[in-house]
Amino acid sequence: MKRAAAALRDADIPFMLGGGLAAWARGGPRSDNDVDFFVREDQAERATATCSSI
Repeated sequence: MKRAAAALRDADIPFMLGGGLAAWARGGPRSDNDVDFFVREDQAERATATCSSI
């Protein structure tokens, strides 16, 4: 998660975290199964390419 977030940030691709990790950050139960990144549709291809290279 940290590497993907840093790669997206460095590529100036706006994103937000969702799913279980976001719920945990808001007081929900701990989730360490997966991380959901949300990006704008017009940035999806760039985000995929960026994250594929890490």
